[in-house]
Amino acid sequence: MKNISSVVVEFIERAMKKKGLELYNSGEGKYVAMDGDYNTRFKFDISFSDNAFVCHILVHGDQGLALSHSVNIPWTDGVAIRTFFQNIEAL
Repeated sequence: MKNISSVVVEFIERAMKKKGLELYNSGEGKYVAMDGDYNTRFKFDISFSDNAFVCHILVHGDQGLALSHSVNIPWTDGVAIRTFFQNIEAL
C-alpha cells in the first residue's frame, strides 16, 4: 500500500515532467523543479503529519523565487486535495 505522502510527491513529479521539468529532492521536504539547464522554476516546501500536509509553493519570476501558494490540507479533505492537484497542474 502506498503512503499518502508518496501520492502527493509523485503527483507533483508527474506534473513537472509534463512541463519538461525534473523534480529533485533537496532534503527535509524540499523539492525543486528544474529545467534542462538546472534553473529552478518551482520550489515545493512540504511537510507531512499524521493528519495533514502543508505545502508552500515558490515560483520563479523576474525577482527570483516568490511565494505563490501556501496550503494546509487535512488528509480527510478530498476536495482540497483535488484543488491542490489542479493548482499544481495550472502552474
